[in-house]
Amino acid sequence: MNRFYIHIGQSTKRVKHFGFYVLFLLAGLFPNMLQATHIIGGEVNYVCLGNEQYEVELTVYRDCFFGAANAFFDDPASIGIFDANGNLFDDLRLPFLNNDTLTPILSDSCLFVPDNVCVHTASYRGQVHLPFSEGGYTIVYQRCCRNETITNIIDPLNTGATFTAEISETSLLECNSGPKFREFPPLFICVNEPINWDHSAIDAEGDSLVYSLCTPFSGGDIINNQPQPPNPPPYNTVVWQNGFGLDNILGGPDVLSINPSTGLLTGTPIIQGQFVVGICIQEFKDGELISTSRRDFQYNVGECGIVAAGIGNDNIQCENQDLTFINTSSNSNDFEWFFGDANNPGLNSIEENPNYIFPDTGVFTITLIAEPNGECADTIMQDILFKNSTIDVDFDILVLECVDSVLLTVNNMSVDTFLGIEVYDWQLSDGQSSSLPNPSFILAESQEYTLSLEATAFDGCSDFQEITFFGNVIQSGIIDTFDICPGQSVNLNNNPFLGPDVVYSWSPAVGLDNPESPNPSVSPEETTLYTVTIEDPILDCSGSFSILVDVQENNANILFEDDEVVCTESY
Repeated sequence: MNRFYIHIGQSTKRVKHFGFYVLFLLAGLFPNMLQATHIIGGEVNYVCLGNEQYEVELTVYRDCFFGAANAFFDDPASIGIFDANGNLFDDLRLPFLNNDTLTPILSDSCLFVPDNVCVHTASYRGQVHLPFSEGGYTIVYQRCCRNETITNIIDPLNTGATFTAEISETSLLECNSGPKFREFPPLFICVNEPINWDHSAIDAEGDSLVYSLCTPFSGGDIINNQPQPPNPPPYNTVVWQNGFGLDNILGGPDVLSINPSTGLLTGTPIIQGQFVVGICIQEFKDGELISTSRRDFQYNVGECGIVAAGIGNDNIQCENQDLTFINTSSNSNDFEWFFGDANNPGLNSIEENPNYIFPDTGVFTITLIAEPNGECADTIMQDILFKNSTIDVDFDILVLECVDSVLLTVNNMSVDTFLGIEVYDWQLSDGQSSSLPNPSFILAESQEYTLSLEATAFDGCSDFQEITFFGNVIQSGIIDTFDICPGQSVNLNNNPFLGPDVVYSWSPAVGLDNPESPNPSVSPEETTLYTVTIEDPILDCSGSFSILVDVQENNANILFEDDEVVCTESY
């Protein structure tokens, strides 16, 4: 069968991951726990050999991903045979015969399961003498425990399994052999893929078989995980989780069902997980029910691997005609690329991530085939536009206020004439940033700043610009008072240094040595409030503050008493 998928644009990703998990925490509390987990199915069969001799066969299945070859199987297995009153007639101890690893079977040869999907099966076989008994016999095997991650039943880690086959009086009288399932169901089924599985059985006598879904029996628990002999009937069934049951074992609208005549199991799983399923067979002869047997198994539902071609490059390449391709294909090691160059129409590459220099701008159709020579080939075609940049980044800065702090805004003049601008990335050297087209920033300190803008258009093209400037933070109000004695002088040096282009203007000029100095010296004859106006011509901003020079009384020396200035007479 050839599978040839073509995806225009972006290929659908079907990367497949599905895992099984095991709980090791309880191993220290219950030493037998590791020998009791991972039971995922089993069945009991019987064959009449004549002279009231029967061969009993047990098959057990377990998840082997975390287990060793034989460590989890009983050796021997205890098979209980009970009469119609629940009395133990015989306790068979059947020897361990073999251990096989099952091969996953999928409906499509282009699908495959993850590496950590593994099921082991063990077989046990022995003979027993079963004389006629009113009501017949029930053959029983019990074990614990199921996978803790099962989705559709409650408390699976503490829920075992009971596998049974019932032999009626008629079967005993007529030396009847029970039906036997042809094959074990698939180990792994693909989510959202339909199930169509022949779950039929073979009957040696050709009796009529009726198939049905049935609720599996529970069995041993963590404390008593290996009952020897098994407990007598009747048996409790597993408890379904809310939303699950015989009418919907896997969940979803296309429910799991079985044809009662053919045993064809159908349905579509839409939930990933692990699900317990029970199948019962009723055997009829001339309309009379002569035996009932049941199989209990686990469906593992997950994503199935499939070859999928994928290209990870952007659909628009800006100012870049030398392109190295990004191969995002899955489940493939062989590739073939075609670059859509009309000048070289047959040119291709078998590299995983080839490089190609395109001759000009324009649209080129890229083709990638994953597994090009196999039946599971997958193809993706992607149009890539090679173009010159049409984006131009430009901006000015504006200062709306610079007293006590600077309110800095921008005049963004950036444009893109092709598709427009999608992303603005403003970065200020003090750590502030913005993604707005026209942001504003608060500058708290007088220092040099750098403001940059990187803008990206919808086509992926980008441009960059930055401006470096000195941000002057002008203080306001009366920021200090100087106390001096008559005839003394003081420098008005309480203002931090601003920028080199700042203009100062002090008033009144009385007592000042330089009214345009940032820090003039003053020697007033009386208490005077000096005010300075500061203008920043670069940022087009101004502010003012005042300093009080308080001239004390008496023409005297200055003494400090309790942090006060006192002028005293000189002697």
